[in-house]
Amino acid sequence: MISLLIPTYNYPISGLVKTLHEQANLTGVPFEILCLDDGSNQFLEENKQVNHLNNCKHFISTVNIGRTQARYFLSEKARYDWLLFIDSDVAPKSDSFVQRYIDEGWSSIDLVAGGIAYCTDSYKVANSLRWKFGIEREERSAAKRSLTPYKTVASANIMVRKECFQRSNFLGSNKMYGLDYYFSSRLKKEKARVKHIDNPIYHLGLEENDVFIDKTKKAIESLLFLLRNGHIVENDISLVKAFERLKKYRLLWAIDVLHKLFGKLIIRNLRSKSPSMKLFDFFRLHYFYSLQR
Repeated sequence: MISLLIPTYNYPISGLVKTLHEQANLTGVPFEILCLDDGSNQFLEENKQVNHLNNCKHFISTVNIGRTQARYFLSEKARYDWLLFIDSDVAPKSDSFVQRYIDEGWSSIDLVAGGIAYCTDSYKVANSLRWKFGIEREERSAAKRSLTPYKTVASANIMVRKECFQRSNFLGSNKMYGLDYYFSSRLKKEKARVKHIDNPIYHLGLEENDVFIDKTKKAIESLLFLLRNGHIVENDISLVKAFERLKKYRLLWAIDVLHKLFGKLIIRNLRSKSPSMKLFDFFRLHYFYSLQR
């Protein structure tokens, strides 16, 4: 028995829901699919059509409550103890996507993470930074993700016990970016039993470069808030570890010098057809440092 939960904001979901509905019907297991349009003003009429499918329900929030609150709302509405969270801008890679999760649902595991994949035909110069970040930093096999099981949980595609999710879901702010940091930290603190499997979704809704840069800044702002308020430990975060290492050896001044010399060139590269992940890491490090001051 499983509840498939899809929060969305200004994105069409009828195709995704139909695919998941067909797969879930084939399993022979009781299921429901619940969707929430979170303050959307686009695709509402199209998305309402999911109500015509059996075991499916579409909710509408007239105000944007944010992804974290939207996921919690759906978890409260869910009938079943296993929750399969899926972002709206994705597509299952496998025709047995739902069955693969159900096969894992009778064990003593608290959370199963399926992973993320990227299509080569999703690449455009306009979204090159998001695409390359996804390819190099997010598209990993279950074996590689299992080496750091909490750090590599991507909430865009997970099946989790309701009790575990509601203990670990952050409700302190409704529109913060980058809250997977907190979710992973809470899972580790709760000693949740996490398993990684190869059951990915294709991430389709890739942000254009400037939008992704802006969201990256907001995620770093959220990270600093979480650190300063003791919500997460810094040991698991590469960005913070790099900052602390430079601070220890009194080399933080070099960040400013390099940014003054090459800052404009770095931004130009991040908007180019082949952005550098090392330069992107430096951009993130400089922004984190600037917030610290």
